[in-house]
Amino acid sequence: MSVSLDEIAPNYRAAVERWPDAPTLASHYQAVFESFNGSGHGLIETVKSFIECVCLTILGDFGEAMPSATPSTSGGFNTDDLLGTALSAAGHIAQIGLQSVSNSARSLLDKLPRP
Repeated sequence: MSVSLDEIAPNYRAAVERWPDAPTLASHYQAVFESFNGSGHGLIETVKSFIECVCLTILGDFGEAMPSATPSTSGGFNTDDLLGTALSAAGHIAQIGLQSVSNSARSLLDKLPRP
């Protein structure tokens, strides 16, 4: 049985709809959608980039300082720190806790089709 991206990750589309004036967010969603519906090649990286883009959009929406543009030693943002900062800005840390976020991410990965 085939499952759609919107069935397993409805909040991805909701994020794009929440910020219709964020073209980068829409293009990252499109990349995730195409990777999910295609060969799946690069799906993990496109999901990571989408989540980072959502975090940056949240920070911008709340007028928070953006993280340094200087790449980390791994070559990009520290996604965990970025996620924590975005959730703090949105006031969600106390409500859902970081463990819940990690569990949700693992749950999503578990639902992805295997090659």
